[in-house]
Amino acid sequence: MPMQDISDAMKLAAKTAGEVGMTKDDLEKSWELLQKYGEARDELFGKLASLLEKEDVSSLDGDWKDMCGRGKELLGGLNDAVPPSDGEGLAGIGLDAFYRGELKIWDENAKAEVALAARVMRRILDTDCELIKKCEQDLRTVRDSDKVVEALVEQNFGGLQKSLKDFLLLKTANVAQVFSHWLKDPSAKAYVRQWSDYIRDRLKENLDAAKQKRAIKQQILDNIQLLGGAKEQLSGEWIEAVNARGAESAKGLQDAGRSGDYNAADWAGFADTCCKSLADVCERSKEQSKQVFDDLLPAFIEENIRAFAALTDDPAKLEDFKSEMQEDFKSLDEAFASEEETIDGLADGPYKQAVRETYDELRTIIAASLQLFVSNTRDAEDEMKE
Repeated sequence: MPMQDISDAMKLAAKTAGEVGMTKDDLEKSWELLQKYGEARDELFGKLASLLEKEDVSSLDGDWKDMCGRGKELLGGLNDAVPPSDGEGLAGIGLDAFYRGELKIWDENAKAEVALAARVMRRILDTDCELIKKCEQDLRTVRDSDKVVEALVEQNFGGLQKSLKDFLLLKTANVAQVFSHWLKDPSAKAYVRQWSDYIRDRLKENLDAAKQKRAIKQQILDNIQLLGGAKEQLSGEWIEAVNARGAESAKGLQDAGRSGDYNAADWAGFADTCCKSLADVCERSKEQSKQVFDDLLPAFIEENIRAFAALTDDPAKLEDFKSEMQEDFKSLDEAFASEEETIDGLADGPYKQAVRETYDELRTIIAASLQLFVSNTRDAEDEMKE
């Protein structure tokens, strides 16, 4: 980095030397000390700029302040060492404005406003990256888990529909006399109880699946809340505001120390370097935040609407299933009701009594199964609405 301030100081020292009668040796030593300070300061400029590029910003503010403290030490050492040994330091060779200006700038820079901006934007970038990693993994997990639940629910839908249709077919395939004979057989009760158990078990699985799907949905809702709540702190507007404050602080360093014949030109160059570094992390942070809020958040919202508004990913499929099951239950009940007259027409006796008992129990089981279907399906749907 050019050392315009040092060059100007050396020229001013030479002019002052001729006016106050300094020896050539003292002037050359002053030049040498100024050059060393300039080189050391330039090295600090490089180290300070490199701090803004670090990924680990946990100690950034402290490191920044320490280096500014080192700059003040170098400046103080220069002031003490400038000949003549019994002189007034830098002020004695016409560099009072240089000394006071450099001192003010080091103090101003030690406030670490530039470092703070870099640290905040880097933390935003890191937070964005962590959010992206977490949310993308959560989204994959949600989708994979939903596929498993969806497959189970669809399998149960098919099984329930088939079981009910098989029962209806068994009833309608037999004429009244044959059916009443079947009712007297012990296998009738066993068949209907087994059928009822199957209906109950599949409905319970559907309710359990709804609870599982609700838990999966909660992951979606949690991420929506997480991302929505973080928007203000991670927004592109906030990142730009932080960057602007850091850039303003960096550009203000020159004005903080510029006075008289000291222009602090090198600090303008240092500010430009800092601003470029800040702008880089600003753009990277904005890019990641854009991915979070323009891609991930809408993806979770869409997933919640698409797959988790109802027990099935396709709400129409659930409505068709409910409608068909209720229609088949109705058909089954009507088919059984049509046997009432046939049973009443049987001669009183043990045969009729056995048929009547089985018939009444089967009607009760069918009615209970329908009620269970309605209530269980409603509970499963309510589970998804919570």
